[in-house]
Amino acid sequence: TLSFVAPVPVDPGVASTMPLLMDATAAWMGALKTKAEPAPLRVGRFEIRRELGEGAFGKVYQAYDGQLDRLVALKVAKLDRDIEHRVKRFLREAKSAANLRHPHIVPLFEFGQEDDVFYLVSAFIDGQTLQSRLSGQMAGGPKFELQQGAEIVRRLAEALAYAHGQGIVHRDVKPGNVMLDPQDQPILLDFGLATRQEEAEQLTYDGQVLGTPLYMAPEQAKGKDGKSLPESDQYALGVMLYELIAGAPPFHGTAQMVMFHHMQSDLPSPRQKNSAVPRDLETICQKCLEKDPTRRYPGCQALADDLRRWQEGEPIAARRAGAIERTTRWCRKNPLSASLMGAVAVSLVLGVVVSATFAVQSEANARQARDNELIATRNEGKEKKARLDAQHSESKAKESAMKAQKAEMNAKAAAKQAEDSAQQEKVARRQADRVGIYLRD
Repeated sequence: TLSFVAPVPVDPGVASTMPLLMDATAAWMGALKTKAEPAPLRVGRFEIRRELGEGAFGKVYQAYDGQLDRLVALKVAKLDRDIEHRVKRFLREAKSAANLRHPHIVPLFEFGQEDDVFYLVSAFIDGQTLQSRLSGQMAGGPKFELQQGAEIVRRLAEALAYAHGQGIVHRDVKPGNVMLDPQDQPILLDFGLATRQEEAEQLTYDGQVLGTPLYMAPEQAKGKDGKSLPESDQYALGVMLYELIAGAPPFHGTAQMVMFHHMQSDLPSPRQKNSAVPRDLETICQKCLEKDPTRRYPGCQALADDLRRWQEGEPIAARRAGAIERTTRWCRKNPLSASLMGAVAVSLVLGVVVSATFAVQSEANARQARDNELIATRNEGKEKKARLDAQHSESKAKESAMKAQKAEMNAKAAAKQAEDSAQQEKVARRQADRVGIYLRD
């Protein structure tokens, strides 16, 4: 835990020593010993007051600068092993912080060497680290309000946007490297892992992963196969925002497990851990924590702007991922499972299609059978009607024949009757003729 402080104007006399950054390296390398001695009561003109904290690469002391009558934070390099690499890192921290001037970045006052002791002098703040506050929160202490957590991350995002604009990527953003001053304003510390984006020399070993796993972006966790980007710092801010609003980091476990989760596992929703988290704030947090750097905010300033919009009740720019997008991402992250599920889905679809085809064909066949039966029934009805019609016609023909026969008989009878009548008429005439002759006589 390192204790640094709010911005203090750089003294012109001290600033004139900055060119030593470039030409002191060779002298430093020649003066290295296998192990640094404990820090003396004084380092140069600085009087050591008390130890403030210790990190992997150095110890930090509260010291008094008698020349300028002020308290400072004095960071002394630890050179007990891997000396050349540690000195390079120490020098890189000085170079990274030397020209950064932002209200939420600790200012570097001076750097130098006293015998075999290498040191950096920065502003001192009588505050506590964000990590200490979060640890107290986890132990049952007062929790951060949502607005307070958003404000802290917003200020840090603005500071990182400024550093990125200067070509500096921090690479180790975490609560332990953030001091809260007495007004709870955050100050970003420790640029020991920082690197310039255009820097050709890589001050890491092959495959070495630098940073803190709990706050490490997926591209950082890949080691030599990945690289640190401004978006990596944004991801770390997203983890911090998650912890501030949800009350705990998104992932737990060993360093290897946590790095695996950052690279592969879906992010648990902050609302699962704290139902009071608004959806828009959750969306902002999830935007920072996208696995793909290109899907995060285009820069830390855009993140800061969206946090400001949320704080002021305005619509945010980030949008929640839809169901199709979430499914697509899951398939990209789990190609084997997606392939197996796809094969099962295809089999099911084919089964449904084949079953549906057979069902349709069976229905068509059944319909055709019903149609044929109906046609047959209709034909049978027609045939029956034809038989009835034929029978009726035959009956009619018989009836007609009988009538014709009867008519013929009647005609014959009439002819016979006519013949009889003619015969009778002849008889009558003969009789009449006879009577006439009788009368004449």
